[in-house]
Amino acid sequence: KSSPSPSPSLAPPIHNEINVILMDAAQSKFNIKCDPQWKVSEFKDVSAGVTKVPPPSQRLIHMGKLLRDDATLGEFGITEDDKIIHLFPKPNVVIHNNNSSSNNTASTNGNNDQSNGNSSGDNANNDGGGGAEGAHVPQIVLDAEEASRRSQILILSSQEIFEAQHRVKIFSFLLMIISSMELLTLMTLFVGVQAEDPTGNGGGSTNSAPPGNPTDTPPTNNASMQMRTWQDSDYFDTLISAFGFYVSLLGIKATTENTLQLAKRYFLCLVAAGIGYNCYYYYTNVQQEQKHAEERNQHIGPSELYTTAFMGILLPLTVWLLCIIRAYQFQNLIREAELEAEERTRGLNGNGEGGTDGGEGEMARSLPYGSDDLELAAERGIST
Repeated sequence: KSSPSPSPSLAPPIHNEINVILMDAAQSKFNIKCDPQWKVSEFKDVSAGVTKVPPPSQRLIHMGKLLRDDATLGEFGITEDDKIIHLFPKPNVVIHNNNSSSNNTASTNGNNDQSNGNSSGDNANNDGGGGAEGAHVPQIVLDAEEASRRSQILILSSQEIFEAQHRVKIFSFLLMIISSMELLTLMTLFVGVQAEDPTGNGGGSTNSAPPGNPTDTPPTNNASMQMRTWQDSDYFDTLISAFGFYVSLLGIKATTENTLQLAKRYFLCLVAAGIGYNCYYYYTNVQQEQKHAEERNQHIGPSELYTTAFMGILLPLTVWLLCIIRAYQFQNLIREAELEAEERTRGLNGNGEGGTDGGEGEMARSLPYGSDDLELAAERGIST
């Protein structure tokens, strides 16, 4: 509904009266009596009664400069009669929730209304005064699907969620690199590639001396110069590394699509991958400590054995716990954002049931683009 014109008693006093021409985008002109000492905010309050545009939605331009609310008209050179100020109202957003045929009808009616509005504006311009219906306000028409996408962008634009996304993405890339390197190593072991022969004899006899000083002794065949062979436990290591690579891709996808389902799946898979990874390497550390103790003919107690094996996985265990905590925080932020959107949608649906004007699936009230109420309405996917 159009706001009523302000009462003359509420208008600021005029000591040096000048006539200012306010022109909108449709070239409609509005004559407003004012004082150069008025603040721009006071001028907007008075012009709102003529243009039917609320003061927060008014953007006033004079000589290419945006008029600030805390400044006076005189500071922008508006001190004489017939100075022209351009009015650019913030556009209204209309979200259609009806079917395609209704959308086509509404679009056609909107075009007709706009044409009629332009005609009225032209007539008003020819008459030299403002149109009776107020200034021309542009509209942004969105369908329900596009409004839903924009609502997600509005919800997930906080700094806290951005930081959580950044952390999860970094840990996902780190997990991808580690898993890829482990898979390459296991693949090399599986095909049985041995280390290159340092003597250059192509795996021939190790007792043959290399060219040079005949007194040099040939190098001995050291087992440490060869890669270890494939073991049965490497199958489990391959499974864990492949699953870790999948989890890293899932984490990157979760930070891109920002859905609760993906965030929850990434968290659960990350927990499973972390448990499997640490249990496997804890088991291998125990086996290695036992083997080393047998080679040195040393006796090692169970408590010392398990403590030493646990200390070997302490650093990767800490990294895994940090990754899991960040994934849990990211999941909670996504859940809170979706719950907040659902509550706002239910609240607006409840308020909108009694505020319609007979249109199917579309509310009657209109809000300026960029206002807080509009952002909430766009999040709810309801017409504004």
